[in-house]
Amino acid sequence: MRAQATRNNPHRDEQVEIIGCVVSLLLCLAILVVLYSTPWSMFR
Repeated sequence: MRAQATRNNPHRDEQVEIIGCVVSLLLCLAILVVLYSTPWSMFR
């Protein structure tokens, strides 16, 4: 299925992959910011 999508429109598939990478990176950054901003006394 993935190979078929790549054959039909490789550029769009590439774009989707890049967008997915960026979104996952942003999610990781957001989680780190939330963890750093929350007081650690709550977890202990």
